[in-house]
Amino acid sequence: MIQDKIKNGVLFVRKNPIIIFSLLLIVAVATVIFFNTYYSVSKFQNNTDALLHSKAVLAEDIFSAFVVDNFDDNQKTQEIINKVKETDSEVISIDVLKPTQDLENFEIVASSDKQKVGTQTDDDIAFMAWKIPQGIAFLNADKDERFWQVVKTLQTDDEKKGLIAMNISLADNDELIKQSINRMYWVTILSLIIVLLLVANHARLFKYAVRVTKLEEVDKMKDDFISMASHELRMPLTVISGYTDLLQDSMQKDKDRQEPELYQERIHQLKNIASATDRLNDLVNDLLDVSRIEQGRIEVSPDTIDVMQVINDIVDQFSVNAQKKNLKLLVDTEQEEMYIYADKERVRQIIINLVGNAIKYTPKGSVTVQVSKEKKKAKIIVKDTGLGMSADAMKNLFSKFYRIKTDQTQKITGTGLGLWISRELARKMNGDLTAESMENVGSQFILTLPLDE
Repeated sequence: MIQDKIKNGVLFVRKNPIIIFSLLLIVAVATVIFFNTYYSVSKFQNNTDALLHSKAVLAEDIFSAFVVDNFDDNQKTQEIINKVKETDSEVISIDVLKPTQDLENFEIVASSDKQKVGTQTDDDIAFMAWKIPQGIAFLNADKDERFWQVVKTLQTDDEKKGLIAMNISLADNDELIKQSINRMYWVTILSLIIVLLLVANHARLFKYAVRVTKLEEVDKMKDDFISMASHELRMPLTVISGYTDLLQDSMQKDKDRQEPELYQERIHQLKNIASATDRLNDLVNDLLDVSRIEQGRIEVSPDTIDVMQVINDIVDQFSVNAQKKNLKLLVDTEQEEMYIYADKERVRQIIINLVGNAIKYTPKGSVTVQVSKEKKKAKIIVKDTGLGMSADAMKNLFSKFYRIKTDQTQKITGTGLGLWISRELARKMNGDLTAESMENVGSQFILTLPLDE
């Protein structure tokens, strides 16, 4: 299982070499962050060490000024040492040394460590400092910490009296550096994690992009197939429709020669064929429109048209369908004429779809087409007293292939494409199509189109 995942990962990287670039980017970013931080911390440490060196020398100079005047008074010198040690936590130790008469050793006459008082030392550093008037200072360290060791002569204008030795701790500075280095490690690790997450997200997005590209290709193939299939279906449908009409005409002519029952049965069968052909033809036309709209090939040729004339023609066309269901089909408007700027055939297609749906989904009552002006728009409302729709059904009303499935609608035929096509066409003509509905009360569809100005 793990080996298969590794193989798949290797294959994916081979197919997508940009992943290697991303991995190199991770290393480069982490390296730059690490060395930049390390350099900054090192520079900071050097600067701080230099600053503390100056502080150590300055502190000893100041201390020397007090001690040199009291050098022969060991008790006074010891008091000064004790006070300095109490007030400055960075001072590790202070020793005041006096050379022996033979100048072979130095005796500690006062110290922050009282046990050292009275002892002698032959430390080389003391002898070096005795020979250098300005003293010496250098970094030193023990097991626990680093410190500046400063040794300087105590002298008056004409005489060297002794030495003062001070150790100034670098513990606080080193602790700060240690914390900075730890932060550097954490920042580097965190940066590395962030970059890894970005790369992982990039890989995921790359996969999605590949999938989207494939889906787009499949979608285009689907559109091309639908377009081709729809065109190919049109020819046989035309032939079937034509032969159905011929058979009906032939049956009518030979009506007297046929048995009544057989004649009625054949006529019924031919009507079913014609109805099924019409339904299939409507589906083909809808699929062609969907394909054209999605591919941006839909033809819309706006012009100045009298929308009232279009509506009246459609109402006359559907009057027979309404009468068969005992419905009232009305036009409610005070406008005798209203000119809009739109494609006449597309406007007819939209209104035919709306009125046809209203009649199909209205078992009793009426279907009314209301026309009015609203600002610079023509407002056409197709209102019915039909089945209505629930709020949930309304959410998907304008989705492709969506049809409301209830006990009342299951026998009503349709493709589920008409409303989607109608709204897209309305928007292509700078208008819109919306809907309002209440279940078991009725629905109204509002078509807005620009007036001709």
